[in-house]
Amino acid sequence: MTDSVTTHWTADLERLSACREAVEWAKAYYSIEDAWQVCERGDWMLWLAGRVSGKPWSDSRRPLTAAAVECARLALPIYEQRHPGDARVRECLDLFARWAGGEAIARAELGRVRTAATAATSAAAADADDADDAATERALTLRSCADIVRSHYPHAPEITP
Repeated sequence: MTDSVTTHWTADLERLSACREAVEWAKAYYSIEDAWQVCERGDWMLWLAGRVSGKPWSDSRRPLTAAAVECARLALPIYEQRHPGDARVRECLDLFARWAGGEAIARAELGRVRTAATAATSAAAADADDADDAATERALTLRSCADIVRSHYPHAPEITP
């Protein structure tokens, strides 16, 4: 991590190409740990964990995958209500949850279900409702995701040079 005497720790976020909004928010906190414990943006937390959690498909990424699956499950009932009978997203989440739990699953199989789920959610995004309270709902969901991420990463991930 960057020397906090000469440079604020958010310089590490900038080095990792964090979005400007996240960096500006984080500047109000003395340490990454302080920011991590109060952050209400699960998407930012998943992004950071993803940037520093190791190589794709490595065991060190299993907690990241578990957190991402739990966050995605928050939207699953809405998707399934709008697309009854389409099990592609649920199948993808279930398979990735099993992988995150330690089960050996072929990368080709993970890739197949991920591709199917991506196609399904892309189509769903095109017909999503523009609810008046969408911003409030989004904020609540991001807060829930932040709590989920903290359940898998109780402490901020270490940023190494």
